[in-house]
Amino acid sequence: MAKEKEKKPAAPKADEFDKLLSSVATKFGDNSIFSGVEAAHQDHRIQFDAPRLTWAYGGSFKLNAIHRFNGKESGGKTTLCTYIAGQCQKRKFEQDGNYNNAHVVIIDNERTYDVIRAQDLGLILNDPETGKPLVHVLRNLYVEDQCAAWEQIVVSGRICCTIYDSDAAAINKSEFDNEIGKANFGAGAKANGTVIKRMNYFVDTYNTPLLWISQERAAIEMMAHLPSTTGGYAVNFYPSTRFRVTPKDQITRSGEIIGITMKIKNYKNKTGIPFRECLLDVYFRDGDDFKSGIDGEGQYIDMLVELGEITQHGAWYYYHEGAEDMQRFQGMAGTRTWFKEHPEEFQKAKEKVNKLMSEHSELDANTVETDEELEFQKEQKEAKEKREAATEELAAQALAEQGEEPTEETA
Repeated sequence: MAKEKEKKPAAPKADEFDKLLSSVATKFGDNSIFSGVEAAHQDHRIQFDAPRLTWAYGGSFKLNAIHRFNGKESGGKTTLCTYIAGQCQKRKFEQDGNYNNAHVVIIDNERTYDVIRAQDLGLILNDPETGKPLVHVLRNLYVEDQCAAWEQIVVSGRICCTIYDSDAAAINKSEFDNEIGKANFGAGAKANGTVIKRMNYFVDTYNTPLLWISQERAAIEMMAHLPSTTGGYAVNFYPSTRFRVTPKDQITRSGEIIGITMKIKNYKNKTGIPFRECLLDVYFRDGDDFKSGIDGEGQYIDMLVELGEITQHGAWYYYHEGAEDMQRFQGMAGTRTWFKEHPEEFQKAKEKVNKLMSEHSELDANTVETDEELEFQKEQKEAKEKREAATEELAAQALAEQGEEPTEETA
């Protein structure tokens, strides 16, 4: 006898489907399912005081997400993450009117984080009103203990940002207990993969961004040194954004190095417009025409020049040139001074720039074109060619040892 065909269950009706969704929320919790526009409302975003960075993010920075930063040594990764953490504190204060929920956790695997220097980048160490600490540095020995401690802290709902610095310096129990010099393949990558998977749930649930820092290494594959990031492959998938941070130039005045210019490029962005890049100036101290840290005010003035709101002729800046209310300033310092004396005008200018952050506009024409990126791509191409050549050579040697002639497929 032929088997009777199994009858498929009938599709639920519209009202029954609503009851089904309601039962799922009841059984698994209200935060287990979001429908329609409600799903978009779960994303919380901010804009930075540095408009170029906001623009590079595609218009806004998503709070309930993981953001990854990788690059060469001394490129500015920790500096950039510290600035973002300070901006999260500032926006939380603007929202709540206090710093009760503006705590920052630093998972300092490298044990080199300087909280005093972090103040110059906008990080607030203590509550100005109560004096209670707002920055907490975790330096546990094992990455498993760090993750457990972080989870206990973040469920309080009072953490506005976390910096993980970095996956290359993280050590797990199996690595620490292993004999020095003895191979322990994949232990670090597996531990980092597990940590970021666990953190991902807490980041989304408690609306606290995780700034994950990775380094670059030369992977030894078939005699070719191909640049790769640390942390294992799993770390690539969970972040919503990935930036490569590299040093571009040194800023000097009268022979003294007063800062650096870093280049950041967006290689992955699931929260906004991808593949944007920009240059950021970081100053080590205050000056007449710049401020220590990442100078957001100067960026707004530069972008107003690019948008044509301010015209520049030599050392002179003209605001609303040709109009009755035209203003003229000498240099960046004079422009800053005038905007500082007229905060309402500066606020209007900021709003105009911020409105363009999330749009395709004339700002897209100002994408930075540098030789450094082309050089990196060239290095990757050459490394790939070396690897293919080495593979062909090894295959030919193996055939020669067996006394066979290389074919077209193996040659």
